[in-house]
Amino acid sequence: MKTLILLLIPTILNSGDFCLNAVYKKPIETLNVNVSVYNATAKQCDSTPLLTASGAIIDTILLKQGKLKWCAISRNLKSKFKFNDTIHLQHEGVLEKYIVKDVMDEKYFNKVDILHYNRKYCKTKGKIIL
Repeated sequence: MKTLILLLIPTILNSGDFCLNAVYKKPIETLNVNVSVYNATAKQCDSTPLLTASGAIIDTILLKQGKLKWCAISRNLKSKFKFNDTIHLQHEGVLEKYIVKDVMDEKYFNKVDILHYNRKYCKTKGKIIL
């Protein structure tokens, strides 16, 4: 069940009196996912590794500079996120933003694959902050 949080914020009026303004805030939800890293190679992707499922082309120079913060999501997460949505992913104690640009093979479930230039391998648990 979702709940709304009601915050009462005092506001001082010109006359010196104050009133309470109600602000509705959506509660923070999290989605537990497995997190890994992938590289734009034919071995890890397909015959066109620089072309994502969203139609975006990976700029390897920006990727190498760490300026591309893109990810692929498992297909079951497509009902929650669209291409070009920004997700807030917390993994290994760090909260980072990634843009959804790709989808993964059908065999994966509740998984986020971070696009990375290096061949370093990461496999961890994480949370998407909604």
